[in-house]
Amino acid sequence: MQAINIKAQGIKCDNPDCNFRDENARFEEYEAWLNKPCPKCGANLLTEADLKTIKAMVLVANLINSLVRPFVKIDKNTPRITIAGEMDGSGRVSFKCKE
Repeated sequence: MQAINIKAQGIKCDNPDCNFRDENARFEEYEAWLNKPCPKCGANLLTEADLKTIKAMVLVANLINSLVRPFVKIDKNTPRITIAGEMDGSGRVSFKCKE
């Protein structure tokens, strides 16, 4: 197990007046979503700033995992928390702890 697991999945329209979401979009496919128009309203679905941020988050998580692996035993009994993040096109992430 890893100290940090990132499940980057789903895409949503950044237009606050639009409710388009595709929860099946996977991180590995995000390049294909870059600057694509929303099928409902035409707004941008994934900006360069958001793509850069999510790639950086995955890189940092992988780095932390590689650094702690030799020193910390993480197994199924290790307490875990889930934090959801949403982006708005600006490259900033809004995090919420899920209960």
